[in-house]
Amino acid sequence: MKVNQEYLQNKWAVFGMSLLACVLWGSAFPALKIGNQLLGLESGDYAGQLLFAGYRFLLAGLLLFLALPLFFRESITVSKTELKRLIPFGILNTGLLYAFFYNGLANTTAVKGSILNSTGVFFSVLFAHIAYADDKLSWRKAIGVILGLVGVAVANFDPTGLNLDFALTGEGFVLIAAVISGAGNILGKNIVGRVHPFLITAYQMVSGAIFLLVLGTLLGGTPVLKFTGASWWLLIYLAFLSATAFGLWYTVLKYNRVGEVSLYRFLIPVSGSLLAVLLLPGEALSINLLGALLLVSLGIIIVNYQGRRG
Repeated sequence: MKVNQEYLQNKWAVFGMSLLACVLWGSAFPALKIGNQLLGLESGDYAGQLLFAGYRFLLAGLLLFLALPLFFRESITVSKTELKRLIPFGILNTGLLYAFFYNGLANTTAVKGSILNSTGVFFSVLFAHIAYADDKLSWRKAIGVILGLVGVAVANFDPTGLNLDFALTGEGFVLIAAVISGAGNILGKNIVGRVHPFLITAYQMVSGAIFLLVLGTLLGGTPVLKFTGASWWLLIYLAFLSATAFGLWYTVLKYNRVGEVSLYRFLIPVSGSLLAVLLLPGEALSINLLGALLLVSLGIIIVNYQGRRG
């Protein structure tokens, strides 16, 4: 499929595709909560959460493998050297990341989870400072990171009890997933070369999914979850949103400056929080969560904003 490069560099097209990708990612937070309810997965069912994640990313990866030859006329084969890099990357950036994320989200609210998950942007900045000589931490980036970390503290602050409402297996796991995401962004940048970005994502998702399914089974999970009609549709939606959001995002990144596009990532916690409040009973934007959302979003904007020079 031929891509109209001029169209993909139009600011409104970039905004529309970035917005759709971020809203899709944001919708995953309430969707996962609904999926847990439909499948009867309790917050402490770590093995079940791993299997749920594994099925989602296995299906998403297979969708991408199908789309590449059909819509992009791209081969789905890679060299042995590239495969040796893609499989470990998938185990880390999909397998290990979502092992923590799924179980963490099961033990906290979708609103708080969407806010904490967005801190992966700040960890990417910190890791880039260590990894690259030409991507050091400027005062602007430092201010953005500080605002984001203050937002995390505010999100977990309980004004009634005057203490931090933080649990390792809940908020802690989501933050660990954000750290892995930040490291994965650096590793992913090193892997991107002659391999199509969609193909990297497909191998990453499938290898990570196999890791999740094996780990979930070893921990005592039932390999076949009790999917009903509604939960099957939800699983298909989660796989679709992963494949589509990554596809849109990498397409925009290919034809535009990273700084100009990454600015839109603040829409993920915003859309995730709003959709959680709209779709999930008991979810609400309290004063401290609203303040945290504003601080984290502002931090992401400051970190990524590059002015007219981009």
